[in-house]
Amino acid sequence: MDQTLRALGLGDFFYDVVTAMYRDSSSTALVNGWKTDPFPILSGVRQGCPLSRLLFICVIELLAKRIRQNRDIRGVTVPGSKGKGEVKCSLYMDVVSVFCADRRSIKEHEKTCIEFGKVTGEKINSVKSETLLLGHWTPTKDPLPFPIKQDFLKTLGVWFGGKDAAEK
Repeated sequence: MDQTLRALGLGDFFYDVVTAMYRDSSSTALVNGWKTDPFPILSGVRQGCPLSRLLFICVIELLAKRIRQNRDIRGVTVPGSKGKGEVKCSLYMDVVSVFCADRRSIKEHEKTCIEFGKVTGEKINSVKSETLLLGHWTPTKDPLPFPIKQDFLKTLGVWFGGKDAAEK
């Protein structure tokens, strides 16, 4: 977390306040109606901490930055942008939507997430992850990392795709 806050450049004051809140912190647990002795919190944050969501956003923004800066991930060009509006990812809280133009970009995205996970401990939830291939994709023996949807995919309440959106 220390490195993340420094890397985001939020300033010394913000960094000092957050680290002071979590330095040498401890917690207790209620087990079967009995309160445990205090124990040190060595990683993460206390459950219910109001800052936990904001700190998670800081961490996940580093993943988004890695995706945006990775030249081997080709995003999707926004219609009407005259080729200048490329979208690679969209984030909202803990939902990350990634837009890849080709199979190589999908594989590179997977590599980026694995590397990110090694550093942060975060992992892709493969149960909730899906792939929607739009347009023509040449079938290969090399499987994609996530289940493939044929027509529609819903993310953050918005439906993408259409009937026979993926050519077979």
